Amino acid sequence: MTLSRVKLEAFEADVEREERISLDAVELEAAQLAAYEKGYAAGWDDCGASKLTEEASLRAEIQKGLQDLIKDHGKLRQEFVDAAESLLKVMLEKMMPKIRSVSIEEFIIQNLDDVLAESENSICLTVHPDMVEVVKSIVSGNTDHVRIFEDASYDAGQIDISFGGGGISADFEKIFSDFPIVTKMDELQIGQDHG
Repeated sequence: MTLSRVKLEAFEADVEREERISLDAVELEAAQLAAYEKGYAAGWDDCGASKLTEEASLRAEIQKGLQDLIKDHGKLRQEFVDAAESLLKVMLEKMMPKIRSVSIEEFIIQNLDDVLAESENSICLTVHPDMVEVVKSIVSGNTDHVRIFEDASYDAGQIDISFGGGGISADFEKIFSDFPIVTKMDELQIGQDHG
């Protein structure tokens, strides 16, 4: 009995067959070198792409941080200006009577002696009723030649010194109300604005 080999049909599509490639030593070294260079170049490309992605992410993070900082700086600056304005207004309201009193005293002291030396007539001081006692204490030694009048239409910081040939007046209320630090606090520049 003779056995014959049966040939089976393959139903798989595109059956791959291994092909053996034979290379000599020079061709093998050239193929290895080409594969190495291809892998090396691919590694550098991946590294470059990764670095660009990282730099873009870092730039975006820094930009967001700067925008937040600018927004926070503007908000904090406005809060500071608002608080400083309120504080200055309260301080001036508390200090204004003393400032007004000292200013009127200085004004009278500076001008009264000169006016008394030049004028033989009596001198009239016109002030707001709240300032009469302050003025009386200042001119206490010159009551012979000085007459003090109250005028409710005057501001508390307003004073007139009138004598025979003329007069001198000052309105400290108006002077102090014109302080730019009080009336224009929103224009106050702290440091240098950067945008």
